[in-house]
Amino acid sequence: NHLSFDSPPPLTQLLDLNMEAVEATLVEGAVLWLAQTILANLLLDKLDAWLRHVGLADDIEKLKSEVEEVEALAASVKGMAAGSRLLALRLSRLKELLYEADDLVDELDYCRLHHEVQGGIDVYSCRSRNGLSFS
Repeated sequence: NHLSFDSPPPLTQLLDLNMEAVEATLVEGAVLWLAQTILANLLLDKLDAWLRHVGLADDIEKLKSEVEEVEALAASVKGMAAGSRLLALRLSRLKELLYEADDLVDELDYCRLHHEVQGGIDVYSCRSRNGLSFS
């Protein structure tokens, strides 16, 4: 009868697992923060009024709805990404998409400010100058 003791995993494996858990937790937080930031920016009175004025109200409502869905999803899985590499990867992709949405909102606000200063500029001329694309 030979007793066998499993040796503990090497320190590098433990550190890798801890780093993955930390990164997953950071991604969860980033997704929630970005979603909340986008929604807060879209609720600014001046931007909201301008978006309605230039005819983007329906598109922005769709964006708000999608970001609210992402926010709810991220909140519902908070704390789970550390144990699921697939979930962490999906949240990372959502984070990338939210950064793109945040950039779009920033560009729209820039167009609003430009319109305010220059007067008479329409969203489509601003779009062509800034590479925005609306569908």
